[in-house]
Amino acid sequence: MIEEYQTVRYQGTITEWNDDRGFGFVTTNGTGERYFFHVSDLQGSALRPELGKVLTYEVAARSGKKTAAVKLRYPGVNPRPEPQRGRPWGWTPDTFIAAGHLAIPAWLVASGKLPAFLIAIIVGMSCIAFVMYNVDKRRAERDARRIPERDLQFVGLAGGWLGALTAQKLFRHKTTKPSYVHAFRFNGVLGLAAMWGAAQISLGTTLTQLF
Repeated sequence: MIEEYQTVRYQGTITEWNDDRGFGFVTTNGTGERYFFHVSDLQGSALRPELGKVLTYEVAARSGKKTAAVKLRYPGVNPRPEPQRGRPWGWTPDTFIAAGHLAIPAWLVASGKLPAFLIAIIVGMSCIAFVMYNVDKRRAERDARRIPERDLQFVGLAGGWLGALTAQKLFRHKTTKPSYVHAFRFNGVLGLAAMWGAAQISLGTTLTQLF
């Protein structure tokens, strides 16, 4: 948890970066002071951090830890404007995939093509995904052992895509790494295709009769 922010902005160079885990260290020009930072604190750009890149930032004291660099920006880049109220996610591919995850299962169950327990699976897996993302975010802030990305992707594919998406947006977690985002969206579409496919074959009818 961040306890306080300083209003002074510093400039420094990225001297250590772990792209898989999304964190690194920036060294302040002139003083040589080194600060931890996380990619979720990068503002105004989707460009991934790299060794040797220059950043400007503020410094914040975190509970139980040393100070860290926050509100990071590339020189000359302004922070992104706040999303409009009522449209926190904007019109992105996530919006349309999420709409599919709400509408398609409901229609398939209502039309009798798939059993009602599909909704229970989606709700349950979404809750699990939400908790997993929250835990992984907290671990990232503490520089603790992380939940593997493949596990986060799997829980989304296994029915928890909506819960995973909600956690991503709410916690600002796993939203800036292009390879992860593309795989996550692909899994969202794949999950919809799997449900639709199951409804078109005898498996859907069989399950409906059983349950």
